[in-house]
Amino acid sequence: MVKGKTYRVQETGKYLTPDEVVFDREDAVEKDTGEPVIATWEKMSKSKFNGVEPEEIFDKYGIDASRLLILANVPPRGDRNWSDETIPGVTNWQNRIWTVLTSFRKVRMISFFLFFSALF
Repeated sequence: MVKGKTYRVQETGKYLTPDEVVFDREDAVEKDTGEPVIATWEKMSKSKFNGVEPEEIFDKYGIDASRLLILANVPPRGDRNWSDETIPGVTNWQNRIWTVLTSFRKVRMISFFLFFSALF
């Protein structure tokens, strides 16, 4: 199950959007009232204001990075805490793989041409 960061007012249990929460030192408080807020990971839901728009993620990072992000650092039957903080790690890993494969391809093409030029 994919979970998102959820913010609730401690006394009332009212769900808040991330924009309505201010982080005062270590504690989170509601922006308007200053009441303490509890931050937890819960199943994504529109009513809890913790969902992510898939189209935005696809447009910004691509479908492959999105798939890797869903699978990264999670056991097969475990819950996934969705956080934008893990996206740079996935894209860096993709860039490293791309660099290795392009370097391998260049070296292979050079050695191929050197081998055939030595024959003729």
